[in-house]
This record gives sequence, structure tokens and C-alpha cells, in this order.
Amino acid sequence: MTGGSSSVKVGAKVAFTVTLTNTGKTDCTWDFAKLPVGVTVTSGSDRIWSSDDCAAWKPRGKTTVRAGKSYPYKVTWPGQRSTENSCKASTEELGAGYYVATAEIKGGAAKKFVMQLHQ
Repeated sequence: MTGGSSSVKVGAKVAFTVTLTNTGKTDCTWDFAKLPVGVTVTSGSDRIWSSDDCAAWKPRGKTTVRAGKSYPYKVTWPGQRSTENSCKASTEELGAGYYVATAEIKGGAAKKFVMQLHQ
């Protein structure tokens, strides 16, 4: 997972690129319903935002990833807190500090991206 910048203004949107790589020797079809990939933003133990909170924030359907190739897709964190099972972000302003975005395949690998929010 990669992000646009490791230093971001409080409240700014942050786009992440999550890349699925097929290291096998044959093409594979990735079904996002069976193997969902989610991105969660935390600050310490505080869960701030998750793409799991809204189906529209996650990739859907299926994609074929050719052998030895990658499939990148973008996830955008609106720079705000989310609420479980709601596609609306909170209007609460987050504080300056360090935040960690974690992309994770259900039951599998995880990658982290650390960023600092500043005023």
C-alpha cells in the first residue's frame, strides 16, 4: 500500500493505492466478495475510519490478475472519522498527530502506511 504523502493537513483527503500482486505462474480471478480487502485508519488504539463501514468505499466484483502482474486500486480516506455501517463521515475534527492506515486481506496479509496530520 502506498499513500500520497506522509505529511497531511488535518481534514484533508488521503488517497491510498492498494496493490494485489499475483506471484503465481497462472492467472487468477480475485473475487472481492469472497476475499475482501479493507483499509483501516487508526491513531494508537483508536479506530478512526474503515472502508469496511461502507460498501461504496471498497472494490466490488471480480478481477483477473495475470500471472506475475499486479492489480492496483485506489481507496480514499476523507480525512474524517467513520461510523460502522454508515457511509457518512463524522464532522468531528481530528487532532494533529500520527495515524496509521492498514490494508488487509480478510484473514491474510496486511500492509501499513504511517502518516502525520498537521494543522
